[in-house]
Amino acid sequence: NSVLATPAQLDSLEHASEYYIRNRTTAGLQKGDWMSSVALVSQPESGVIGASDLEEGRRAASEYEITLSRTLADRLRVAPGDTVELLGIGFDPETFATTTYSTSIFYEVVGITGVTNEDLWGVFDAHLPAASLERVDAFLDEENVWTEAVYVATDDPEALEDELRAAGWVTEFHSADQKAEAVFQQFTGMSNPITTLSVLFSLIALGVAGLVVGNTMQVLVSQRATLIGMLRSVGATRGQVRSAVLLEAAVIGTGGGLAGAALGHILVALALAVVERTEWATWDTNLRLEWPALVVPVLSGILVTIAASFLPARVAASVRPLAAVRRVTSPRNAPSSSTYLLGFMLVVLGLATALVALTVRATLGVSMEGDLSPLIGLAALGVGIFGIGLLTTSPALFPWIGRAVGAVLQRIAPKPLQSPVRLARTNLGANTRRTVATSNALLVGVALVTLLVTGTSTSRASLGAVSAGLQPVDVVVNSSNPAKLTIPADTVAEIAGIEGVEAIAPLWSAGLVLSSANELFSTSLEVLIADPDSLGEVSYSADLLTAADEGAVVLDSSWGMGTETSVNVWIDPNFYSPESQWDTAGPFVDSSVPAEGARVTSLEAVTRAAPLGTAMVTTSTAERVGIDTSAEPTQLWIRTEEGRVNEVARAVAIALPADEEYGLDSFYISSPGEYRMKTDDAISTVVTAAAGLLAISILIALVGVVNTLALSVFERRREIALLRSVGLTRRQLRASLAIEGLIITTVATILGIVVGGALGIGGSLALFAGSAGTRLVIPWDAIAIIVCFALVAGPLASALPARQALRAAPVQALAEE
Repeated sequence: NSVLATPAQLDSLEHASEYYIRNRTTAGLQKGDWMSSVALVSQPESGVIGASDLEEGRRAASEYEITLSRTLADRLRVAPGDTVELLGIGFDPETFATTTYSTSIFYEVVGITGVTNEDLWGVFDAHLPAASLERVDAFLDEENVWTEAVYVATDDPEALEDELRAAGWVTEFHSADQKAEAVFQQFTGMSNPITTLSVLFSLIALGVAGLVVGNTMQVLVSQRATLIGMLRSVGATRGQVRSAVLLEAAVIGTGGGLAGAALGHILVALALAVVERTEWATWDTNLRLEWPALVVPVLSGILVTIAASFLPARVAASVRPLAAVRRVTSPRNAPSSSTYLLGFMLVVLGLATALVALTVRATLGVSMEGDLSPLIGLAALGVGIFGIGLLTTSPALFPWIGRAVGAVLQRIAPKPLQSPVRLARTNLGANTRRTVATSNALLVGVALVTLLVTGTSTSRASLGAVSAGLQPVDVVVNSSNPAKLTIPADTVAEIAGIEGVEAIAPLWSAGLVLSSANELFSTSLEVLIADPDSLGEVSYSADLLTAADEGAVVLDSSWGMGTETSVNVWIDPNFYSPESQWDTAGPFVDSSVPAEGARVTSLEAVTRAAPLGTAMVTTSTAERVGIDTSAEPTQLWIRTEEGRVNEVARAVAIALPADEEYGLDSFYISSPGEYRMKTDDAISTVVTAAAGLLAISILIALVGVVNTLALSVFERRREIALLRSVGLTRRQLRASLAIEGLIITTVATILGIVVGGALGIGGSLALFAGSAGTRLVIPWDAIAIIVCFALVAGPLASALPARQALRAAPVQALAEE
């Protein structure tokens, strides 16, 4: 705290365009009978980064001028032109009380600034010119002016960061994403969730793209069967045909990679241009074109396209010269039994790997220190192995589910659609392997979206329960000395009348000694006493303290007490209470055993999500222990209207007593509601990053559905022409293709929802296991949207293939061969 930054040090920074040094000391200010603690900070220039807005008057310029924050001015009942006295703050070691003394130094209030972050914690800002602040030490009994923060503006953040680190100024930088990741790691042990999820879902998106590319190349090979047969007949070898297909795939991959990288950078540039015009304009909005961002997408596109083209290249190489005069279709051979066995083994191995990793995480996660990402990564690997096994065995599942879906459609379809439904069922069964390949692409996309929505809902509920237990209310008012200082009844009534206050609950603090029933240990703790009904009106945690907790002491998990454990409690004579020895500076009393005549009460220890280190009992339980709750409260828990936490906290600060009777630092204000909002923002940041990639996966999978239907149309063009010539109408043909798309998407949706839902719920429950707020949530509304989307997307995907099927006249299609 003795470190002081100087302008000379900041002037030496090459990459700093402007700066503001926030030096600080703590003192008190008094106006008449009103006094308040204050943070005296150095006066910034108007418009400088970190400066508060000036609401009234002007900024302090001379030695005995001062600018107050709006909350402090209202608390002291002063306006520009009034005079306030500087008070020194001391501490009485005998009474453990904060004391004040006059310095006979007076400042003229010349301006009022806007509300600062400090105003929400009961210590309020006042600004002095930098030179004047440095002389404050001469008026106080101890020197305590120190540099709290340095605000620096720059056009090159990375260069400035390196320069500051080299100078030893900072050790850490925190961005919005880093804050989000810190919140996630706090609850899950998973470090770098944004980076991890981005990489994971990028790989999944590439995998889905590979499935679609493979089907597309298969379409091209089928369409060129005659041409490939002619090449074979004039001497082209199998290797040459295979190489030609792979070379074509490399060219397509290169073009797609270049186009994707360019489009990605254009979209990022547009997004940054939008950000510059919003409230987040303080973010770094400079687009950086670095080689990994250019090379990696192109290489990924090439590798994925080539890998996905190996099977079509093999099919092309198998085309015989006879194909020059005879049309060849895509392969219709079913997977072998050994393939199904391998897929089943992968399913079992993947599930076992994921379950073991998540079980270890759930069992040991609370007690393990450090990064738990390896366990989560192992679970993700297990899910990946399971997914590969599922895709391998899906040819056995698809016909069964497809037949069931087709049978249902056949039964419920009106009479005009009976023939199209029957035709669609027959066509899908003609080439199960090709249809399954496309169904797999959509299955992966649906499973991931379902995993995301179910995992997110369960994670949000679990995180919400934990954060609501840790920070169960919006605003809290604490007495600095519960033994002597309570919150007056008229102040409670005034706070209850503040606009934006929805409910208010009084609480009392007392000291208890808690001892195990076997007397192996005992510990002193502060207990909060509340009426469950009034607490329920303000608490965001539904089961924080209920009427069922009569005869119990509720502890958070940090006490390590477990639950349903019998304990003995008695009043702690060394705690701030009417009998406190601290109040009379008497001798310390050994409280590990109850004093003669002390009331010992047996209670049940219950562990659940609660404020860290907190113990709570109901008012009726407190009376059993011997604690009087008829006096004025020592704490207030306040619930505010949505979005008005800071506004209410400021109004509460003004309403609290600030006269000489109560002195400085009598009450402390905190706003836990901000914590919950930041936690929710952190979750949203992580989820949004994943959702964007998943949306791309779904779009890619739908392209695959279109390709499959297009391949089906191409291979059946003579069949379609024959059906058209014997009476199949255009409407019936469109309906048949739409029903094919509907069956494919329905099968993929059923499997995707079952698999994704199970993985999402199971994974998130294991991820948050060990925290006292784990919740199971099934987002039926989101699942219903996914189902509706699939039911609509399938028929829509058939529009282009249907148009192709109707383009050629039946006679022309029949005459092609």
